[in-house]
Amino acid sequence: LAAFAAPATGGRRLFFATTRHVRMQPRRHAFAFPVVYAGVALDAHAAAAAPDSWFFARNAWALLSVWDADYLDVGAGEKNLRDRVVAALGKRAYAIGRIELVTAPRFFGIKSFNPLNVYYCFDKAGAFKVALLEVNNTFGERHVYVCDEANQWETAKKGFHASYTLDRSFFVSPFNNRSGIYETHIARVTEDKMGVLLVIKDYTPDQNELEYEAVVPDKPSSTHLKKEESTLPKHLIASVEGTSVPLTPLTVLCLLYFHPFTVFLTLPRIMAEAWKIAYIKKLGIYQKPNPRRTPAEVGRGSTILPLPESSFDSFCRSKVLQHL
Repeated sequence: LAAFAAPATGGRRLFFATTRHVRMQPRRHAFAFPVVYAGVALDAHAAAAAPDSWFFARNAWALLSVWDADYLDVGAGEKNLRDRVVAALGKRAYAIGRIELVTAPRFFGIKSFNPLNVYYCFDKAGAFKVALLEVNNTFGERHVYVCDEANQWETAKKGFHASYTLDRSFFVSPFNNRSGIYETHIARVTEDKMGVLLVIKDYTPDQNELEYEAVVPDKPSSTHLKKEESTLPKHLIASVEGTSVPLTPLTVLCLLYFHPFTVFLTLPRIMAEAWKIAYIKKLGIYQKPNPRRTPAEVGRGSTILPLPESSFDSFCRSKVLQHL
């Protein structure tokens, strides 16, 4: 596609990628399926260089579109997505220049399930500085992890630009509790490819979530682990990697012709694999704990969008409050 497509304006591009999961313990289970991402610069000058059109738009209807309202903490007060990224970075944002979001776009204005969004943050000189990982689970919750020099390895894993250690603190799957760490490896998005590799280590399968909540404040951080110290057994490996082509009318039409339903199949594919794990591999299920909304120590992150209250929950709460 890249050979026949005209150069894109504003740095916008499409990533044709593959996501892979390999569960090592207690029973091996692996799967892979294709995914499609769009790369969008969040800076004002990039938006001016790439005006909205019928094939791609930001905060407007198009064949493919990215809407600021779909990302980060919409209720935090910042209306602009770039401002919300800066707010999420906190004091780390003082030297940030260009920010590029890699995400699954809306198709025909229809929102789909998006497990991972990656914000690549560069300094004023164009060097990569920070990665913000925005994780969504199937319960409707959202969590952010910040990868920066505070939890970065001294030497990156071969084939990646930077490596980090993150303390796991978000409930993603009912087949895993929140114990352990993520070894996180980020590929160079500046080389027309994207890649994120997550490896769960230091996992305790019999960890009770209620007990885990009680000891978290006193739990030593795992972010000091470096490459030479990272010899813990692997529990699960998850990755997404792909190459990019310019986001042009031709590449969008090719995407719609060859992969018209890919973006909508992510959630059904996840549910199908969950069924296999539960009923064929017969793995136990962990009860979903309450999310952590306040950032703890470096590398742990925080949940910015908790599970919304259902109408049944609201009814029960009102009845309880009437009797208090």
